[in-house]
Amino acid sequence: MATGRSASMPSRLRQLLPGEGSIGPSIRLDAEPPPEIKSFIEKVIQSPLSDIAIPLSGFRWEYSKGNFHHWRPLFLHFDKYFKTFLSTRNDLLLSDHILEDEDPFPKYSLLQILRVMQIILENCPNKSTFDGLEHFKLLLASTDPEVLIAALETLSALVKISSSKLHRSGKLIGCGSVNSFLLSIAQGWGSKEEGLGLYSCVVANERNQEEGLSIFPSDLENNHKEADFRIGSTVYFELRGHSAQRIDDGTSSASSSSSRVIQIPDLHLRKEDDLVLLKECIEHYNVPPDLRFSLLTRVRYAHAFRSSRICRSYSRICLLAFIVLVQSSDAQEELASFFANEPEYTNELIRIVRSEEPIPGTIRTLAMLALGAQLAVYSASHDRARILSRSSISFAVGNRMILLNVLQKAVLSLKISSDPSSIAFVEALLQFYLLHIVSSSSSGSTIRGSGMVPTFLPLLEYTDPSHLHLVYLAVKALQKLMDYSSSAVPLLRDLGGVELLSQRLELEVHHILKLTGENNSDMVVGESLDINGDQLLSRKRLIKVLLKSLGSSTYTPGNANSFLVIIFQVGRKDAETFFLVSLVSDNAGIQTQTLLFATPALGNREKEAVYRTTSNQLSAPVELR
Repeated sequence: MATGRSASMPSRLRQLLPGEGSIGPSIRLDAEPPPEIKSFIEKVIQSPLSDIAIPLSGFRWEYSKGNFHHWRPLFLHFDKYFKTFLSTRNDLLLSDHILEDEDPFPKYSLLQILRVMQIILENCPNKSTFDGLEHFKLLLASTDPEVLIAALETLSALVKISSSKLHRSGKLIGCGSVNSFLLSIAQGWGSKEEGLGLYSCVVANERNQEEGLSIFPSDLENNHKEADFRIGSTVYFELRGHSAQRIDDGTSSASSSSSRVIQIPDLHLRKEDDLVLLKECIEHYNVPPDLRFSLLTRVRYAHAFRSSRICRSYSRICLLAFIVLVQSSDAQEELASFFANEPEYTNELIRIVRSEEPIPGTIRTLAMLALGAQLAVYSASHDRARILSRSSISFAVGNRMILLNVLQKAVLSLKISSDPSSIAFVEALLQFYLLHIVSSSSSGSTIRGSGMVPTFLPLLEYTDPSHLHLVYLAVKALQKLMDYSSSAVPLLRDLGGVELLSQRLELEVHHILKLTGENNSDMVVGESLDINGDQLLSRKRLIKVLLKSLGSSTYTPGNANSFLVIIFQVGRKDAETFFLVSLVSDNAGIQTQTLLFATPALGNREKEAVYRTTSNQLSAPVELR
């Protein structure tokens, strides 16, 4: 009766049910996209190709869980754009006529296309059929840092290994011939042994930024800056097996060796742009086409020291390229080469994350994402695990505790700062620990929750809407931790975690009722979810994981038929009072079922509560208000 009754309820109440589309629909493999997606794609395709940025500029995700097959016509249209406007550009092909393009570089349109591609790829799990990687070899040859960052962020969305793929149920995606380009970019300024490690270059740039604000910089700082710039701004490039000249400090001389060297110091003092410098090298050294991208990359990094802003952009580019490379499923050779040159790279990333130096939040966040990418790959791929095990990668207790201390400080900082980079940094840390919990369970390792539980719980009290996804990640991590660690459940109970979960669940239910348009008497609203749509979907997702976490936190192994009962009075209409009842069953893992029923209107509003019950008894409730 309850089930039948729920089917006829107003849409805004049916949307609260976990099985009802909005909260977590399964992917449909229909070739025909939904009308709203089809309408958007037709609008883009019908616009002139040269004006493609106009219909794309307002795009945002409004479609719940995505199906990549629905978006294939749009991606084919993007492919047409790339072939029309990029495939013949001399500056991207690195041809002999590199400075002779007649048309201006279509930067704005490219940024809009890449932004839309990234959003779609982030929201579509079935993206393994993506085709169009050859265009990214051209995009990665751009000398505009914004285009490089956008291209790498799009590739990162394509290859990202989520926690659901850690048990090898998801298909990993490779970047094919783009991998060699990624390796060249990921190597950054050079190796740590040369004094050009990632941490050194990042810190040198930030110190230079600070010194620019200082009236009396010290001689010691000047000496350090000069030495760092001298090393970092020098192009040193070997032309193995190719006939070339050697130029050192502006003078040329012939050499008969089969390995010739390009060495150009102090590129940070040169005013020409990157392509002019590359053309000079091509002409003077007769650089063959297959080595031009690698040489361009050396030129771009060395020349970046001319500006703190540009140098910071290339720090981001370096990290993003590594994040893509390490997750690309067919980059074993490139990754082995990378770690052979930089065996301490993981420790470099940890140094950036924990450093007390004034490193920008965006750089710290990317370093944390790079650590998470390594952890995901280590767990998801046997071949990649063997490569990483030969490097200095270590997520031993010491490093995990260091990162946990960083997370504790970052969570506390959210109370006094709404800086987006701070929020993104906490998100990256939470994603890392969620991956750690899930990957440890899949490998059979023992997980200790003594440090994680008290670190995650405070986020349950953060009510700022901009922190909603952080709360979700914290609750998800707690739920997984309780499922996999026997010590986590009693610890969470002792710390008042059940009450915090219950209070947050109550808060989210009432937020959803408010967002879906409840007023004093009429509970019926329209079907549209356009108003506050993003927040509504986020809150429903949070409710689902809160229900599962409450089930885990109150589960008693001895009670085989135990289940959790959560009762909410959600509103009234006419002479009836509506209640939302969630049953969280423990029989075969944590499963949720939500029912809706009505009774004659009550004189006094009953308290909403959480009950743990079995077939024989009803325990004392944890009251929600």
